[in-house]
Formats: sequence, structure tokens, C-alpha cells
Amino acid sequence: MLLDVAKKHPDWIVVPGPMQFERSRHGDRNADFIVIDTGNKQSIGIQVKSSVRDETIAKYDPAWIVLVDGDTDFNNVQAMRTKALSSDQKVVSWAGILSAHHLSKLSTKNRPLSSPDRMLLMRQRLVAKAALSDVKVKDYPEIIKRIDERISPKLAD
Repeated sequence: MLLDVAKKHPDWIVVPGPMQFERSRHGDRNADFIVIDTGNKQSIGIQVKSSVRDETIAKYDPAWIVLVDGDTDFNNVQAMRTKALSSDQKVVSWAGILSAHHLSKLSTKNRPLSSPDRMLLMRQRLVAKAALSDVKVKDYPEIIKRIDERISPKLAD
């Protein structure tokens, strides 16, 4: 998702957060990803959580970190039956819906891949398609816009 957001900003680079952030004495600056705006010489950390609660918000410094909530920001929830032989459904967090959607749409055409890498990507696409089954991601462009609107102001400061 962050890479799709970064496509809209040619000066942005997205990198994984270094492992040192996990063990830093500045736990309020722990980041899964770093978005760097090379044009403005600014950066911001992105911490992705399945579900953000009040205690999670209090744990992170908003000057350094943008919290992304999988449930609300990514809409990573799915109503599903949780008991066999019951028609009752429960809304559950289903992390990975967007990643599986993105992976299922990746094309191997016109990519400079070795044969083993091409085969691996094709197998991963099939697994993603099977995992998604009939789940549709309807608001992908809206999600990109929502995340962009959360990150852009932090990099403009």
C-alpha cells in the first residue's frame, strides 16, 4: 500500500524500518516503515497495527510516527462465520487482504525475472487468489488516498 502511495510522489522513498527501532530506548518512535521525502528532506515513520486502540495511540509520538489501523484505514475486516453449522457472522480482523489482492494482480509479463523467480511469483499469485476466494477489495483507490492524506502533511512540516 505504501509503495502505491509513493508512486504518486516521485520524491518519496519507502524503506522497511530498521530492526534497531524495535529495541530502541525510544519505543515511541518504533516504525515498521520509513517514508523519506527526498525533495523536502523530511521523513516519517509508519507503524501498522491490526487494530489501533487508545493505549496504542498513547504509546507513539505523533511527531515521528503515523499509526495505520488495519481495521479502519485498510478495511482489513471480513464478516464470516466463526462457528460450524451456524449462520451467525462476526466481523473479524483479516490482515493481509490488501497484500493478497496486490499479489494476485501482479503480472509476470515484461518483468526481468529468472525462471525460478517467475515460477515463484506465479505460485504466490495462485496462493493469493485461492486465499482471497471471492473476497473483493472495493475501495483500493480510496485507501491509497486515505493513507496519502495521513502521511503528506507530516512530510510537509
